[in-house]
Amino acid sequence: MNHRLSFLGTGSTSENTRCFESSSRADFQSRFTAALTRCVKHGFTVEEAFGIIWEETLEEITLADADHQQLYNELLIWAREFRSQQHAGQAIQAFK
Repeated sequence: MNHRLSFLGTGSTSENTRCFESSSRADFQSRFTAALTRCVKHGFTVEEAFGIIWEETLEEITLADADHQQLYNELLIWAREFRSQQHAGQAIQAFK
């Protein structure tokens, strides 16, 4: 599937660069996880949505180079856990 997912809003900037950089990581993580959750609720798989949401979020929120790889790895772990929870919930529903 080749869908462009537009679940992200416009990010804001801060006058204090250091404050912006520290909050941009948290903003990125928050926006990414919310968007991925919405995509899964709309029927996309985690695998379909992860890369697209990552790229769209990067267009909206700039990450410091040091945060880029670390946050990618953290969100990949989060997405795997999220997917496992989704599968566990489906198994429970099928059992009922």
